Formats: sequence, C-alpha cells, structure tokens
Amino acid sequence: MIENEVYSINIEVNAKNLDYVKPRNTSYNCDVYSNDTKIRGVYDEKKSIIQINYSYGLKYNEPIRVYTISDENNNKYVKNFKIYEVNMDYIMDYWYNRNKQQVNINMIKKYKYFIMLNLKYDELKELIEITKDERIVKYMEELKKVNSNPKYRRFISEEEDELFIKNSLIQQGRKIGEKYGEKRGEKRGEKRGQQIQKEKTIIEMLKENIPIDKISKILKIPTEQVRQYQK
Repeated sequence: MIENEVYSINIEVNAKNLDYVKPRNTSYNCDVYSNDTKIRGVYDEKKSIIQINYSYGLKYNEPIRVYTISDENNNKYVKNFKIYEVNMDYIMDYWYNRNKQQVNINMIKKYKYFIMLNLKYDELKELIEITKDERIVKYMEELKKVNSNPKYRRFISEEEDELFIKNSLIQQGRKIGEKYGEKRGEKRGEKRGQQIQKEKTIIEMLKENIPIDKISKILKIPTEQVRQYQK
C-alpha cells in the first residue's frame, strides 16, 4: 500500500453469471472512475478505484480473480483500477460445510469479509463467534448508513437499469435463436429461434424479479403465457 494513497471501494452482488453482467459492471466502473476525476479536477493515479464483485454461477474453480487494465504481458495501463471477482459459490461452500472439517473454519476466517455479506443476522453472530472479529458488525452498520444516505449517488435509475437488462436478455436470446436457426434451416429455424428467444427472455426477466404485468407489456404477450414459466 502506498503512503497517503486514497481508495474508493465499490461493491456489487451479481446473483447470476449472464452475458450482460460484466459489460454492465464495467460501464458502472468507468463512470465511477470518470466522475472521481471530474470531482478532483486532475488526471492522476493517486486514488485507487476498486470494484469488488460478489459473483455467483462462475465457471472457474478458484476463490478470487483480480482484473486490471493491462496488456498481454500484464503491463498495467493504469495502476489505480482493479476489479476483484469473488467466487461466492466457492467461498460459501466453506461456510455451509463448516462443521465437517477444521480446515473449513480456517478458510472461513480467511474469507470472513466476503462471507459476511451473504449471511443473515443470526448467522452473522455465529461468524463473529468463529472469527472473534467485531469489525464485521461495525462494517455492516456502516454499510446500512451508506445505503440509507439520500446523497448516495445512483449510477442510473432503476427504470434505465431494468430496460438495459431487458435489452441485453433479448439480444442474448436472439443469438441463441440464430444459432438454432442455422442448424434447422432458415425458415423453420427462424420461427423456432424466435420462440426460444422469447422463452429465454421471459425466464430471465422472471429471475430478475420483473413483475409479470410489466413483462407482458414489454414483450406484448398475455400475462397467462408469462405465468407458465414461473417456478
């Protein structure tokens, strides 16, 4: 750590590893980087912008990956921008299996600050008993204050975010439909591809907790058809 260096730490929880997630998060990170520069009025690397992504559904089997802006030889373009992608499925396995092996307790202590954001209040108390770390409670209290602060700057509105997610899911569904269409013939594939696209879009929008009536309005289909895909 460099002396007198200042940090801006942003936290994002990604419940699904879908195609739109990383471009969406990168858009947010670049916006934070830009706005920090505008506020301070100088182009320098004295303040580090750090993004911590608590991600689920990742396909690799390691606890944390660190991403920077760099070339193929790992020469950094800027030193003050990092993304930490935390594999929550991998790390939370230690918590769920904490009573099976002592090594799991040691790993819980190692990753305690990642685990704590995924716990309910009673589980949080158990985590404190295991780690003996009162900073966990103080951190959670501070996080609540930040989230309730009316001055907390929003990147985009909920409506814009919902629209961007919807557009991304439709685009992803279209790609699936196109691949299916290439294999089944242009005419037949196009029709079936559109159906697959619509089904995929409905399912993913439901997973994002978008109301049924809103999905019906966006996709111009009956609400009964949307309900068919509810679990």
